[in-house]
Amino acid sequence: MGAQASQYIFDAGQRRAVTATTRNIYEAQVDSYRNTVLVAFQDVEDQLSKLRILEQESGIQAQAVASAQHTLDLANRRYSGGVTSYLEVLTAEQIFIQDQSTAISLRSRQFSASVSLIRSLGGGWDATQLPKFGNP
Repeated sequence: MGAQASQYIFDAGQRRAVTATTRNIYEAQVDSYRNTVLVAFQDVEDQLSKLRILEQESGIQAQAVASAQHTLDLANRRYSGGVTSYLEVLTAEQIFIQDQSTAISLRSRQFSASVSLIRSLGGGWDATQLPKFGNP
């Protein structure tokens, strides 16, 4: 019994080394976890900011589309009244179409950012979860 006790007492620091190694591994894993959580929070914040900015841009673009529609209506009335050439109508129509295209592009970017936010939050879906349309 005395030999076994002395073996545990005089292990040349092996237990301390194992404890220190285990503690270092634990601390490295904690640091890695913290980093992962911080990156996840940053990603969520980035996606929320992106959505907020895109929402503001969409509002401004909606005003631009409405203004272009009004300008096109005026150009059509002026042309119908014989005040101007059809070139003014074509120019107004081109601007209106460009503004609509930009609005659609912004909407597409909003959808993409929404999906990225859901993914950042750890959620998601697959095709089996989508609603079925058409014949049951």
